[in-house]
Amino acid sequence: MDEKSSNSKGSKFLSNLRQAIAGMPTGKKIKLLLLIIVLIVLAVVYINYTSVSSGTSSAIKSNSTPTTSGSTYYVSSLEYCNKLEQKLKSVLSSYNGISNVEVMITLDSSMELVLAESSEAKNSAGVNGVVEVSSPILIDTVSGEAPLVVKEILPQIKGVLIVCTGATVADRLAITQAVQSLLNINVSKIQVLSGN
Repeated sequence: MDEKSSNSKGSKFLSNLRQAIAGMPTGKKIKLLLLIIVLIVLAVVYINYTSVSSGTSSAIKSNSTPTTSGSTYYVSSLEYCNKLEQKLKSVLSSYNGISNVEVMITLDSSMELVLAESSEAKNSAGVNGVVEVSSPILIDTVSGEAPLVVKEILPQIKGVLIVCTGATVADRLAITQAVQSLLNINVSKIQVLSGN
């Protein structure tokens, strides 16, 4: 098919579409417009998810560190906590004068995933006879269907315990301030102890 015939078929289609829309009642035009907007939003969400899900599935399979850009998700609160502990231990181990660093972090709650949902009106015996029913949007993944995750809400940190060897009082104060800055938590939630 050459380009001219393709363009003429496309313009003919658009012309027929305009005529069909022009002949519709206003209420149907609004419904059509809403349907088109919903389809565009779903397409954008799907495209964004497919670019994120490829990173997510590889992070879950390889158990690699998730990126801070939000392109991958933690598998669980335990994984999130372990990653924080490892990073903090790594940073504090390079602090001059201390050694044998151990870090324990407790979380205030579990991780929460906000799922994309679709809603539809269903007939029921309610007041209006129609009830809005929401259900998660499912997408195909390598291991089957999974809900579409829109946002990951990480749990708040409840407390941090650091045990290290060779830390003076000044070192413990510096470590406490560093942890406070890194994790954005109150000093009262951080305890630094001297170990053997």
